[in-house]
Amino acid sequence: MIGSGDTPFFNPRGDSETHAGNAMGTPAYVPPEQARGDVAAVTERSDVFGLGAILCTILTGQPPFAASDAYSAFQKAAEQNLAPALARLDACGAEPELIALARRCLSADPVGRPTNGSTVAAEVATLWDDAEVRARQAEMERTAAEVRPAAERKQAELDRRLTAQRQAVERHRLR
Repeated sequence: MIGSGDTPFFNPRGDSETHAGNAMGTPAYVPPEQARGDVAAVTERSDVFGLGAILCTILTGQPPFAASDAYSAFQKAAEQNLAPALARLDACGAEPELIALARRCLSADPVGRPTNGSTVAAEVATLWDDAEVRARQAEMERTAAEVRPAAERKQAELDRRLTAQRQAVERHRLR
């Protein structure tokens, strides 16, 4: 899918078969080095870009190189035009740590990305575990907030009864 220089092109035959010299990938998700046809630069970190692209789509509703057609998406990828995707991530409202992970995965420079998918999976697992702990804590706080008024009412009733009992004992003693 790469023409001369850094210009992306599509199979002139219009078929979906792969041909020697064509880069492969879904244009809106393809890492810049792959879109440029820099085969030597395509590594596990290129796959990490794809994971970041999926995270970007989940968090923002759009892939990193959103465009009206595949050619434009491939052109954005080849040009490393990630600013719109990064702005969407920053505005998506997700956990800051998850946004930071997606941003690292989408680094235009492969060296800035996590080393491989296992590293990304481990970070996602940690984020998931942390989120579960926060959710359990929030549930306990919500339950405590719901229970507290009833407990306070019961305590007030016990205090009232105890005061009444003390007053009755005091009256009986004074007779």
